[in-house]
Amino acid sequence: MLRREIVWLVFILCLLTNYTFGVVYVNKASTDPSPDGSSWAKAYRTIQEGIDAAAAQASAGNPVEVWVVQGNYDEIRDIAWGAPAIVEGSLILESYVHLYGGFYGNETSRDQRRPSQYITTIDGRTSRGGTNAYHVVVTSRATVPTEDVVIDGFHIRGGRASGIASDYHSWRGGGLYNWLSSPIIANCVFYDNTAAV
Repeated sequence: MLRREIVWLVFILCLLTNYTFGVVYVNKASTDPSPDGSSWAKAYRTIQEGIDAAAAQASAGNPVEVWVVQGNYDEIRDIAWGAPAIVEGSLILESYVHLYGGFYGNETSRDQRRPSQYITTIDGRTSRGGTNAYHVVVTSRATVPTEDVVIDGFHIRGGRASGIASDYHSWRGGGLYNWLSSPIIANCVFYDNTAAV
């Protein structure tokens, strides 16, 4: 009998541990001097930081959520992406990361968020070194698809896929360039994005 109770206790502790590490927090207005995304008080200031931290914890069958507070996220994004032309300015989604906007910043459950009230914008108008991103949001790298990815509750704007000579991707997908992947996109508004093709 005691052995069964110990097994259940270990099981419950494992569940609680997984829950504790199941969410990464982002708030552009965070003032913590050393944010680690572990709570609203210690939230990261950029969405990419949150995605990267979540991706480091996540694995197949164990996705990690990123909760993002309302605001206009227009930071410079300098991670190189794409081929043959390598471009910057995009928010790069990663496998097993579920990205949710529409938070006020005090929620304890995802069900408490209000995306239509607390507008959370991924803005590409100045994210490529002060000018428009070719793609505001991207998935995949080279021949590797992005798996089990969710983007839910965002406004996505400011992409200008105006094209680079002899490059395929830079002419397409101003708001979102999806390569080889099947992301779940829900409760998102795409506007003010253009593409040459």
